[in-house]
Amino acid sequence: MTANKVRVVDNGAKRAMQLSQQPRMKLLLGILPEEARKKHGFDDATIGQVAIWNEYGTPTTPARSWLGDFVDENEDLFAKQLGADTLRVIFAKEDERTVLSKRGSEYRHKMIGRIKRRIDPANAPSTLARKRGNVPLIDLGIFLDALRWQVKA
Repeated sequence: MTANKVRVVDNGAKRAMQLSQQPRMKLLLGILPEEARKKHGFDDATIGQVAIWNEYGTPTTPARSWLGDFVDENEDLFAKQLGADTLRVIFAKEDERTVLSKRGSEYRHKMIGRIKRRIDPANAPSTLARKRGNVPLIDLGIFLDALRWQVKA
């Protein structure tokens, strides 16, 4: 009788278990607290206030969702990338901070591109009278410059 040899292959399970025991990192994207407290330039409003007013609207201003709609439009892409990124971390091709940093930069650029392509509705005539351009959410570039990403443990 011949003895059969059995070879056990880990395929990343041990590393996945190790990673599951570590605190998770988070990717923050949008107007982060430090930027949100800065003055926007109109009526002493902060950048955070302008962000909220545009996302949800006010009694006199329509909503222009720069964040929620961005997430909704990219949900499938995010899920696909999350799966691929998770495998890269498990198989030690990249560490979690590096993967999240790349995604933060990518998503920030996508968000800015979306805003530059215009978010409906158009600005009111009274807004156009005090702005340099006619694209909602863009005047002096203060709002776009305030969009940030950060990886936190």
